[in-house]
Amino acid sequence: MIEYIKMFVISLVNGVMMPLPVSSSAHVSFLNKVLGYTENGSVLSFYYAVFSIAFALVVFFNLRKIYSKVFKALFGKNNNEKTSDTYKKAGKNIVLSLIPTVVLFVPVSKDMLIIDYFDKFLSSSGLLLTTFASLISALIFVTAVWYTKQNNAPTVRSASTKTVIRSAIYELVAYVVPGTSKIAIGTVNMLICDVEPRVIMREIYLYSAPVVFVVSLIKIVRGLIVDLVVDPLAIIIGAVVSLIVSAVIINFVSKVNMRKLLGFFAWYSVIFGISAFIMSLV
Repeated sequence: MIEYIKMFVISLVNGVMMPLPVSSSAHVSFLNKVLGYTENGSVLSFYYAVFSIAFALVVFFNLRKIYSKVFKALFGKNNNEKTSDTYKKAGKNIVLSLIPTVVLFVPVSKDMLIIDYFDKFLSSSGLLLTTFASLISALIFVTAVWYTKQNNAPTVRSASTKTVIRSAIYELVAYVVPGTSKIAIGTVNMLICDVEPRVIMREIYLYSAPVVFVVSLIKIVRGLIVDLVVDPLAIIIGAVVSLIVSAVIINFVSKVNMRKLLGFFAWYSVIFGISAFIMSLV
């Protein structure tokens, strides 16, 4: 029973953090150290992939009208040529955002891919990296807020193709160097690219959810192929909790001006980074 309570706590915190510009994987690693859930990074990574699928499904549901119009623009007919072109562009951007993830599955040895370094991080050995990544994130947040205050360029309501490609490339850092946040990197990138702050989270979710879904699905399939031993009840608990909590947070965050919240997340990242450092000494 105690293991299921630990899974409930981990999936609860992950559900809160995954839609926000902070590293959910860093929080999972931190909690794994505090709670002593498992020393097997592959097992924890499998559960994290389940959490991530839940997050992506919530985004797909919330933005289902946009995804539907994108699909129709790419494969169906639309009498409104201007609207069709807008959603065709979004569809092209979604495809382009998926391409950089190929790098994650490049083998570095006979039995290891680049993304497998993520598994090692999730076990209780990545807190020093978490400290470094959190402090760097705080510095980037502060710099982004300062830059946008100095910049008087007009904002746009949707991300350009270049902005989406940059976000996709930057997000690789969040996989290759765990402890950094995909949402944080996307937020900062879109802020400095003059995307309207109130629609930034919608744009980030729109393009990041397919990437998260595909990468997580591949990780889950790989785990099943190698007969990774996982607890089905823990999977159900983690999926349900992450699904519900992510839905609440996403609905809230989608309506706020992220530029006004970056200062808060900068301070939070500093506090969390210091906590991770202290925990690494225990």
